[in-house]
Amino acid sequence: MKSLAVAVCLSASTWTLVSARTVPSDLAMLLASAGRYVQSFERDFAIVISEETYRQRIDVDQGSLSSKTISRELQSELLFMWVPDDRQWTAIRNVLAVDKKRISDGGLESVLKQPLAERDSRLHLLAEHNAQFNIGSIYRNFNTPTLVLQFLDPDYRPRFAFTVEQRDETINGASARKITFKEMQRPTVIVERGEDRPSSGAIWVRPDDGTVIRTSLNVIGSLKSDATIVVDYRRDAKMNMWVPSRMEEHYHAVATDNPGGRMNRATRFNKISGVATYTNVKRFETSGRVIQHH
Repeated sequence: MKSLAVAVCLSASTWTLVSARTVPSDLAMLLASAGRYVQSFERDFAIVISEETYRQRIDVDQGSLSSKTISRELQSELLFMWVPDDRQWTAIRNVLAVDKKRISDGGLESVLKQPLAERDSRLHLLAEHNAQFNIGSIYRNFNTPTLVLQFLDPDYRPRFAFTVEQRDETINGASARKITFKEMQRPTVIVERGEDRPSSGAIWVRPDDGTVIRTSLNVIGSLKSDATIVVDYRRDAKMNMWVPSRMEEHYHAVATDNPGGRMNRATRFNKISGVATYTNVKRFETSGRVIQHH
């Protein structure tokens, strides 16, 4: 299957045009508040390690031929990292156990203590190695829980069209206002083999301070794939901030052995779903100071 990848493509000339759009005052104030919150989140959540339980399931339907279901559970340590130079979030998963069978004793913290060049190289290799534990034919590397927060960052915001609901909702125990977004500019943040894949979705923001409570991301891939990712946040007393608590993913893909791409009896419909939960979230620190990525 085709792969989806995150690409940061910022065009100042294009942004000038988008910024000229008229934005309702109530929406403008809410976006400004959320933008300040996201910038603060980028500083406070810059390098964080969490325990993750990730349950995946794939349903393969071959029509009248056959169908099957495959499931897997991963226990991992997950690194959240904000990369200032690239203005984007990344997440590195280090799988510790597969279906309760221990395969590693960890090691993310030891990697982060390495010199910068060696650290980045080892993190890249770690990400590639652990991708093998994902089930299904869709290679997915844009399911970073904090990805949608980028869209509220002032550097990204002009790329999107936003609308706001007029009523608050109760989300995760908090009163939140729903903001919908649709990516308008090219190249898009997410690309698939060099082709633009526009993002759309919704963000639930607390009106009084811009805190993000939930995000929902929809990505339409090729004619044969699409994805939906919903992330919930919770208040963490130890971190003194709202942190990712749960991510739910749904992918749908069509694979066919027919060179012309036409559906026939050999066509395979793959539905991949996943639920990840995050606990024991902690900042990575050394000598009393958080390491910053440059």
